[in-house]
Amino acid sequence: MRIDLGGAWTLNHSQRSDFQQIAAQVPGTLYTDLLAAELIDDPLYGDNEAKQYWIGESDWSYERHFQLTEAQLDLRTTLVCEGLDTLCDIFINGQLILSANNQFRRWTTHVSQVLIVGDNHIRIEFRSPFTYAAQQENTHGRVLNQTGIGLHRLNGGGWLRKSPCNFGWDWGPRCVTCGIPGNIYLESISTTSIATAHIHQDHLPNAGVRLVLSPEMDFSSISPNMTIQVRLTSPDGEVFESSTHVTPKSSQQLAIEIQNPRLWWPNGIGEQALYHLGLTLYSDNQEIDQWQRNIGLRKIELNRKPDQWGESFQFHVNGLPVFSKGANWIPADVFPSRIEPELYETLIRDTAAANMNMLRVWGGGIYEPDLFYDLCDKHGIMVWQDFMFACTAYPAFDPSFISNVKIEAAENIKRIRHHACLALWCGNNEIEHISDLGEKKDNSKLLIGDANDGKMTWEEYCYLYDDVLREQVQTHNPQTDYWPSSPHTPRGDRLNHNSERSGDAHLWEVWHGRQPFEYYRDCEHRFNSEFGFQSFPEPATVNTYTTAGEHNISSYEMEYHQRSPIGNSTIIDYMLSWFQLPNSEEQTLWVSQIVQGMAIKYAVEHWRRSMPRGMGTLYWQLNDCWGGPSWSSIDYLGRWKALHYMARDFNAPLLISALENKETLSADIYISNDSHHACSGEVRLYWYSCAGKLINSSNQHVEIKSFGTQLVLNTGYEGKLNHRDLILYYELYVGSELKSKNLSLFGRPKHLKLEAPQITLELSHQTEHSVLTLRADKPALWVRIEQNVVDSVSDQFFHLLPNIKHEIHIPKSQQQGRHLETTDFELISLRDSFIQKP
Repeated sequence: MRIDLGGAWTLNHSQRSDFQQIAAQVPGTLYTDLLAAELIDDPLYGDNEAKQYWIGESDWSYERHFQLTEAQLDLRTTLVCEGLDTLCDIFINGQLILSANNQFRRWTTHVSQVLIVGDNHIRIEFRSPFTYAAQQENTHGRVLNQTGIGLHRLNGGGWLRKSPCNFGWDWGPRCVTCGIPGNIYLESISTTSIATAHIHQDHLPNAGVRLVLSPEMDFSSISPNMTIQVRLTSPDGEVFESSTHVTPKSSQQLAIEIQNPRLWWPNGIGEQALYHLGLTLYSDNQEIDQWQRNIGLRKIELNRKPDQWGESFQFHVNGLPVFSKGANWIPADVFPSRIEPELYETLIRDTAAANMNMLRVWGGGIYEPDLFYDLCDKHGIMVWQDFMFACTAYPAFDPSFISNVKIEAAENIKRIRHHACLALWCGNNEIEHISDLGEKKDNSKLLIGDANDGKMTWEEYCYLYDDVLREQVQTHNPQTDYWPSSPHTPRGDRLNHNSERSGDAHLWEVWHGRQPFEYYRDCEHRFNSEFGFQSFPEPATVNTYTTAGEHNISSYEMEYHQRSPIGNSTIIDYMLSWFQLPNSEEQTLWVSQIVQGMAIKYAVEHWRRSMPRGMGTLYWQLNDCWGGPSWSSIDYLGRWKALHYMARDFNAPLLISALENKETLSADIYISNDSHHACSGEVRLYWYSCAGKLINSSNQHVEIKSFGTQLVLNTGYEGKLNHRDLILYYELYVGSELKSKNLSLFGRPKHLKLEAPQITLELSHQTEHSVLTLRADKPALWVRIEQNVVDSVSDQFFHLLPNIKHEIHIPKSQQQGRHLETTDFELISLRDSFIQKP
């Protein structure tokens, strides 16, 4: 029996007698309750955030009443809290029954002894994390270095098991909140129940799969004559069953063997077949409990073997190597409890649409809810899962902290481990990376963080990330690999971060180091788990967080929402290196997106050409938690930036790309094939002048090898035109299907002799969709379509070349019931961003 305690609560300020108690909603969070009561303005708008720091510096309390009958009191009752953020004491009928200090745990306690018939009262008192962190430092006499990156840093933040980015990061605000973000309820169980189950997969030499299930039972109440049955249903409806007797003194295991299984594969490689697994517990042939999950039959391994370059770092799925393509994931809202299921669905669907197959859940956010992993299962997105430790020292010397972390790790491993998408557990984000290298000679004194304020020795670091977390993974999820930190160098000097010989790398020389985009082409790292470049969001998104007159990137509000200390100036520096100064505020936003897309395109195309030496590209970052400039490819309101459209192209399973030689006006053309199937294709080459003249064209048959990259041809220009007047456009066809297209320039776009193109648009209507057909008389680069009549346009920031049409299909379901006309669409190209001569 379960009694839901969610819904209507009341909220009070614990330190202000003048604060009038307000209504609160559970699950929820402090900020959203204050917003609903209209006591604060939207913290994500303008500079409201800075006016609200007092919220996180205060203590708060939530309370409500609930009714119980005498019959309900006869049962052994537990209070279950599926999310408490973060430091709180819980009282029922005036008696302290639980103290919590970890946002990432599920908190339970028996409460039968304090419950009464009739009216009961529960109160949860939350303490400010700032006060707690200071108290811990005073108690232990040991200062931990500051938590966070960007404008806001928290001294002693390592004491807190709370989302690090809640205190601000270099892409998000400081909105330090508290509350009850998860379900809360009373649960009374009068029978034996299934707590969880471990699922072990053996992939057999005969291509079958043997599942061994080990249920974990709750025997707090003993039921007679128990049996447990497993029932596995395939995507085709085929059923496999097994059962065994259950006793408190025996360990239960059930086995099922599946012949000719439908395997789960990452996006772009095969299908995402999911089987439904159900465990049913019976007592005297009466069902008393169920445990159900969807699983994929697959084997994912991190392959690390010595090779000619050092040691490999590549994921193998069902025995085959996979080139990992994707991005880093951060919480999709400053207040994750208000994220709607539709947003998760949209973001994961958009991840797959960009031909990605992996997301790294970054260690400064949260362990995502079950829905996130369900959607990654569904769409074929492998998950690199960080534990929630990032960019600071943690008190591994404190036994109570370690005990807390062990429970946190075990609970989240058990919750997530059955998912087909789960590829890797990783100990932390960049803590090994920020080690003080000045103390390398004596590992006992090596500090994490700045030597003046960090206090975590190397032994303590290794204990937490090499021992404690690794042991939790090996105990509860031994079939998933563990990696201690990102980045991490496992061979040679461990503190030689970002080694090209082994491990994974975070490459920030482009952006933080101000290196040119071409720098990437000299990087031969084994797996690139972070690299990125900032841009501004769409103008329509900017309008939602700034007031009128504050849309210029140098305005107060636009600069306020920039959380990278070098942000706007770095965007502009790179922009002016590549492009002319844009002629308007909106063009500045769009050109910044093109610059961002070019940076990541340089990197990913190079690393795909270097496979199998390099076998992964996860750019920073996929998504946003508020409106502002950041490294994301999808802005806070779900609008794709130029990078996301480009990612769909440079992540294509079959990619055509080029290494251009600007001195000889030639290019080597490469084809990268992610699949394990060879095929025949045709490369089509077009050399244009910027005035639109087709100088030369050719078609060449190619035999495309399976899984790898090959140089297929060299092409060059011989004539009187120079680098400012040449454009090379090339396509890859397999049969009649266009698989990949690309474009190379031999000079900076700002120096090209581009002429204003005439772009024509034709519109035809069919039963299920309308078709936009676009043509240009001269090269039109990075064309975008402005409109407000359909939900979205499937392609933006594309190139139009003379005599090559471009078609865009718009489903009728996105047309808002309107009859579309050509006048509904405005076409804008790079040439329109130039300041026109008088």
